[in-house]
Amino acid sequence: MKPGTTNESLDSEGDEVIKPDLLYAAITAGIFVICAALFPIMICGCHFRAIAVFPTIAPWIWSIWLLRSCRTFPGRIGSWLAFVGACGWLWIGFDGNLKFMFI
Repeated sequence: MKPGTTNESLDSEGDEVIKPDLLYAAITAGIFVICAALFPIMICGCHFRAIAVFPTIAPWIWSIWLLRSCRTFPGRIGSWLAFVGACGWLWIGFDGNLKFMFI
């Protein structure tokens, strides 16, 4: 056991376990970065494509799952921050393409 670890942070073999809140934060950051990278590729100039809906809505779906699954206070704060960011991303994604949807 390393100094500073407690029994709650160890698994049955005595190895340290990654806390779910840190894992969820890393996954959330990854989803936002991947979707932000994929979104412009899928727009293709000034034409909206239906496939661009996935990188627009994926962070929002993930944030809803986080709100339902995180039970600790830091996890809840991170979930709400992810939800607010995902709602902003939805607004950016759909507002930027509404003018091209019906052309």
